[in-house]
This record gives sequence, C-alpha cells and structure tokens, in this order.
Amino acid sequence: MRRIVGLLGLLLLSAGCGGPYRLSRPGERAEMGLYTVDPQIPWNVSSNRIWQSWTVDGFALHELLFVNGLKDGQALYPRLQQMKDPPTFRNSMAPEDVAVFFGSTIEFEGAKRIKRTEPKPQSFGSLAGHRIEVEYVDAAELEVQWLVAWVIHDQRLYAVSYRGAKEYYFPKYRNAAESILASIRLSR
Repeated sequence: MRRIVGLLGLLLLSAGCGGPYRLSRPGERAEMGLYTVDPQIPWNVSSNRIWQSWTVDGFALHELLFVNGLKDGQALYPRLQQMKDPPTFRNSMAPEDVAVFFGSTIEFEGAKRIKRTEPKPQSFGSLAGHRIEVEYVDAAELEVQWLVAWVIHDQRLYAVSYRGAKEYYFPKYRNAAESILASIRLSR
C-alpha cells in the first residue's frame, strides 16, 4: 500500500500537481514586471523572480520562456549561473551582440549546426526591440526551431523566446507564441 501511495505521489508531481507549477488562463493578463501578456491558450507555468517558463505538452518538447530583467553579467538561464564561464549578458550590447549572446548560450549547452537570422526590428509593447529566428540541433540530436524577441530597457534584458521540436511542436504553438508577443503591454 505504501508503495502505491508513493507511486501515486510521483505521478501527481510529474503531472504538475503539487509542484511549483500553476496554470495560466486565456484572457487573464499575466504580469511580467515591466509588461503583461495575454496567454492566448492555457499554459503550465513555472516561475521565479526573473524567469518564467511556460509549456502545454512538456518542457522537453516546447517552451515559452520569459526573461524579465536580466542584469549585466548574468547568464540567460538560471542553471548556467553555476557553470564555469557561461555566456553572459552585457547591458551595452548592440542588437547583433545580443543575437550572438543567444547563439553562444545554446552552443554552450551543446547545440550544433546553428543557423540564425540577423536581428530585425520587433516591437516589445511600445518599446523598440528586436527579434531573431534560429534553427539548431540540440545535444540530444533533436532538430529545434527557436524565435527570440527582446528589448534592453533600463540596462536590463527582457526577452520572450519560444523554442520547440522542429517537426511538430514548434509549429503547433507558434501562432500562440506570436500572439503573445503581439499582446505585450507595458505596465510601468
């Protein structure tokens, strides 16, 4: 009996029940500090002070990541902060430098065959930001597509990135991710 209860507990945790996850709801604006977004569809949300990760089908398959105020000298992802010499953000970066920062980060994590577009203008609410699109093969040999929109505001990096398995998951939620980008409204 104790074993069955233990297995049931593991299943509930892996399903997001009882863990650090919550559900976003369409029509309810999600607060990101500097800005808000409309989730468009229900997403499972995991967050801390700077980073929020959203997924519908699982983080290994696709992820919408919000970086909310990365400071000078910080790595893109929290797990990289503990590693030796990860690529770090600099608040003096030009758009091309930020694009290289994103590419260097995934390469640091084991990505190969990286192809990315040049930075293009992308509104970030009422702020003038930029955007790139990237294709790469991750460390597990999965072909991935990734789009990133960002702005540097008050010397901090704010970014919304959407990545997913190229064959199915990236296209499945791309329109929802694009709608989220279009829904950005500054809150301060």
